[in-house]
Amino acid sequence: MEEILKILEKEYHNYLDMLKSLVNVDSGSSNILGVNKVLEIIQNKFKQLGGNYEIQIIPQKKCGNHIVINRKGSIFGKILLLGHMDTVFQDGTVQKRPFKIEGDKAFGPGIIDMKAGITSIYFALKVIDILYKDDVKTIQMIFNSDEEISSIYSRELIENLSKDCDCVLVLEAGRHNGDVVTSRKGTGKYKIRIKGKASHAGGNLKKGANSIIELCHKLIQISNLTDYETGTTVNVGLIKGGSASNTVPAYSDSVIDVRICTLEEAQKIDENIRKIANEIYIKGTSTIVEGGIKRPPMERKEENVKLYEIAKRIGEELGMSIGQASTGGGSDANFTSALGIPTLDGLGPTGGGVHTEDEYINLNSIVPRTALLTKLIKVLSEN
Repeated sequence: MEEILKILEKEYHNYLDMLKSLVNVDSGSSNILGVNKVLEIIQNKFKQLGGNYEIQIIPQKKCGNHIVINRKGSIFGKILLLGHMDTVFQDGTVQKRPFKIEGDKAFGPGIIDMKAGITSIYFALKVIDILYKDDVKTIQMIFNSDEEISSIYSRELIENLSKDCDCVLVLEAGRHNGDVVTSRKGTGKYKIRIKGKASHAGGNLKKGANSIIELCHKLIQISNLTDYETGTTVNVGLIKGGSASNTVPAYSDSVIDVRICTLEEAQKIDENIRKIANEIYIKGTSTIVEGGIKRPPMERKEENVKLYEIAKRIGEELGMSIGQASTGGGSDANFTSALGIPTLDGLGPTGGGVHTEDEYINLNSIVPRTALLTKLIKVLSEN
């Protein structure tokens, strides 16, 4: 461990330079040029490590390209590392608040979610090149461009490449107290569209079919599907309808956010939403349901906990107390864990303010968290 720490401490300022270069690129999910610029930085950095890395660009039309990097090892088996290049921030954000260091924190758009995680992957691999050469399992990395929009274009890639892996390590941010993530809620997004019949509210009210009233009947019941005991939450977040107060509204719609803890609950909530939507309360209306469960839940399975226990022991070597956390937000770990592949998330540096103007990374977490990842790869190669 001392050798790992020594190298990472020496590389600390190089780490910050790479992190700065990534943060200072606007790479919102819809910014294809920006995401591809981040990809180019990653590609060039790994090219500098030499010929042991096979780099494949996965071209995309509706989002930025994905990149898959393979490092061949001499030990049988494969470890998959996941990171995403996109952020939630709009174009022009970097110009307003570029990378900066204040005290023991560094700030910038996407710095903790998850450009620091990408940087940690690179420097962990650099240390492995120096200390272990080929004496590890094959390491495969996927950096996708659409995680913040539910990985709608990269999910198939992630699932296909993970199926022959021994385990998956995901570099989303560590929790503020240093915990790693062994379970995440699944996420769903539904759009309920109602078609009614317009008419004049004064002279022909009876001839109309009020789409808003129909929608309200459904939304109250759908909202009541929230069950705090099981961890299932349903939030009616958006509603739209009508054109004037004196017109019976012909069209209305609503967008609903769903969070679930188990695959069983995911199936149950999906069936119930569709059942409620199919009920007709106002004669002359019809309903269309769009969307569904976007990410399956990452349940706290035994195989995930075993990975955590290994990380915990390594953390003790580093003087860190690492617990296992659950979170309501989804990540690409949800996909691999749902396939039954041992998955551990939240291995990136720690920080806070995710998706806000105050997003930051704790500078003192860079070296120990990257050391944790490096040693974890080595230990997992021996098992």
